[in-house]
Amino acid sequence: MLQRKTTAAVKFSRLRKYGAADFLYLVTEPGIVEAHEVPDGWGLLVRDGATLALRQLPVRHSLTPERRLAWLERLALAGTAAAARGLPADPATARPAT
Repeated sequence: MLQRKTTAAVKFSRLRKYGAADFLYLVTEPGIVEAHEVPDGWGLLVRDGATLALRQLPVRHSLTPERRLAWLERLALAGTAAAARGLPADPATARPAT
């Protein structure tokens, strides 16, 4: 299943679309992914002992300050919503943490 998601670039297209970073890298163990399988514009880093070996350079995805701020705002909203789901509906009735 992981290999299917990797080759179909399901998650990879979202990261580029949302402007998550200037440089996008796929980091793998040796023999997992070949350079021709890496999504367009992504770099490839392969573990070589305790270090990472650069196998393919990424393309820079320049982000404007406005796009970067919009991405951070979306991230903050998602985190806030996730945290709020774990809170009681009525804080007055909440049990103290033990």
